Amino acid sequence: MTRFTVMSTQTAGAMIPQWTFGDRIRKIRRQLGMTQGEFAASIDRGPKSVAAWELGTNAPGDAVAVAKRIQVAHGVPATWTLGLDDENPRPGDGPDGGVVVRPQGLEPRTR
Repeated sequence: MTRFTVMSTQTAGAMIPQWTFGDRIRKIRRQLGMTQGEFAASIDRGPKSVAAWELGTNAPGDAVAVAKRIQVAHGVPATWTLGLDDENPRPGDGPDGGVVVRPQGLEPRTR
């Protein structure tokens, strides 16, 4: 007699990891090849602040302003930095259908 085990593709209580603000800051900085000090200077913040954000021991009181500075200085959408948009912009997503320029490697492309 042969026995078969029924397997399910669903896992009970599956956990989906979430990126924190600090995780996103670290990813941006590393993708740019910058030290914490260099990155901090580029957005007019202190290196200790950036270190604390990356460690998750502190968060900026003005996260939107920080995200906008990163967008202006480095081209990373503020919505991605803030965790409001999990996708990267694609060509044609910009204003008037223009090309959106973004650093490569922040998230895998889905299309």
